[in-house]
Amino acid sequence: MDGYIAKEFDLAAIDRREQDRQAAKNDVEECVYGTREKLYSQYDSFATDGEKEAISAVLTKTEDWLYEDGENESKQVYINKLAELKKLSANIVLRFTESETRGAAIEALGAKIQQARKFLAKYQEKDESVVHIEEAEVEKVSKATTEAATWYDSSMNQVNAMKKTQDPTIFTANFKATLDGLTLSIEKIMNTPVPVKVESPYVDDVEDEKKEEPPVDTQAAPEKTDAQEADKNGDEKAPHMDVD
Repeated sequence: MDGYIAKEFDLAAIDRREQDRQAAKNDVEECVYGTREKLYSQYDSFATDGEKEAISAVLTKTEDWLYEDGENESKQVYINKLAELKKLSANIVLRFTESETRGAAIEALGAKIQQARKFLAKYQEKDESVVHIEEAEVEKVSKATTEAATWYDSSMNQVNAMKKTQDPTIFTANFKATLDGLTLSIEKIMNTPVPVKVESPYVDDVEDEKKEEPPVDTQAAPEKTDAQEADKNGDEKAPHMDVD
């Protein structure tokens, strides 16, 4: 019984290995057809005529190999062959991918630089929305913006001078990294909230107390002194009568 179970496991393992081998072979086949199709469509303007001819020749040779000497190769052989094919067109794929993604990154960085410049202009005009921010903090924004703008202009010169068939020297990731660095340096400063004026909670109570105090009568008669009181009491005594 144990031997039967072991045999079943062995057969299942053999099936899995064959499935994996066939899958690896199919990957190579798909890569051949897919690369050939894209080479003269999506990648057409990103590859030189010489590159297209050389790659096409390798693809044809690989296709023939798949149905002849390479029909029953091991899984690892197919994996290695697939890696070779991908490496063959890697530079062309990179040119295409960078061209597709670089535009959005360039636009985002340019927009952030413009936003920072508008903020600096407002500060120069003493706009009430930003005038509360400390000058030293605004100087940080100015410095970071200048550095980013200088890099942006230099990089755009390289991008504009670059042909589609050339390997890029400035990448989408470079523009994204510069944007992230600029945002980190300036965003918090530009969004510094206006200080809120906090009034004392006792101000209203003091005002109420003032309202409740009676007005001072400036026309009231002055208080009499003790001497004046004595004279008044003397005048009020009964008059003296002579007795015959």
